[in-house]
Amino acid sequence: MKTLSKTTLLFCAIFMFLSIHIVAQNGSSQAYWIHEDFVKPSKVNQYEKTTKDLVANLKKFNIKDESWITSV
Repeated sequence: MKTLSKTTLLFCAIFMFLSIHIVAQNGSSQAYWIHEDFVKPSKVNQYEKTTKDLVANLKKFNIKDESWITSV
């Protein structure tokens, strides 16, 4: 009984290590970061101004790697 459980454990461990190399796509991965801003209703105008300043600075300094989706 001990041999059977050790063999099964060894087989499962090998299978887990080999499955890391199996990729269903072209090898690239994509991750999403979710950031949530809690804005008080009285501060919405200030938040929108700050966000516009951020976008203006991204354009000013030619930063093209940043992108986001906004939801309200």
